[in-house]
Amino acid sequence: MEGSRAALGEQHLDTVMSVHDLGVCLLQQDKCAEAEVLLRKAMEGSRAALGEQHLYTVASAHELGVCLLKQDKCAEAEVLLHKAMEGSRAVWGEQHLDTVKSVHELGVCLFKQDKCVEAEVLLRKAMESSRAALGDQHLYTVKSVHDLGVCLSHQHKYADAEAKLREAV
Repeated sequence: MEGSRAALGEQHLDTVMSVHDLGVCLLQQDKCAEAEVLLRKAMEGSRAALGEQHLYTVASAHELGVCLLKQDKCAEAEVLLHKAMEGSRAVWGEQHLDTVKSVHELGVCLFKQDKCVEAEVLLRKAMESSRAALGDQHLYTVKSVHDLGVCLSHQHKYADAEAKLREAV
């Protein structure tokens, strides 16, 4: 990152992408506070250079939303994940894995805030889209089924919850 920053400057797209990639790497290691700073920089840099709907900006918004969600900063995560979901739909379409992930993460975020009815709708959509795009046995599909089951259980929809949770096992 220091190399591209020194050679190209803070606002150059290669620098912005290096910042994004380092932020994602830190997020994958659960170094969320450090990742958050970098992902914010990446999102702002991408937004300034490429616009709100560019795939890099959408990806940065998604990763920052996930980072905030991991830190239980759910209200801000919800805003970013909603932007990421809408941006993913516009850029890649409904069945693309990035869109499915954004829908799923927004559903999880809403669930964590006890917005279970809204969460159920999104988690169900993520499950259906994941099945269509990836198949029943894909890890992301299984995770979507599981999270929907937990959401249903939380709403006392036990028969539906049991069916989904059995399917996820």
